[in-house]
Amino acid sequence: TLAGLEYNNCCWSVQVVHQNYLIDDEELDTRLLFRIKLKGLGGSGGASDNISDAIYGYDERERRRFGTPRQ
Repeated sequence: TLAGLEYNNCCWSVQVVHQNYLIDDEELDTRLLFRIKLKGLGGSGGASDNISDAIYGYDERERRRFGTPRQ
């Protein structure tokens, strides 16, 4: 299960994502991802720049849905 909210205004944005996924037949893992971005301060563009990078299975699901190649 995947659910999320995002709020944007001129100076900042916030994203909250809740995710449940099965590790195996009997184990469920839960994540709560939270990101605040202050606009106009610049950034490093590091590995965690996009919250979608931290969502388990997000890229694979999008590739299957849209048929985009793996990079």
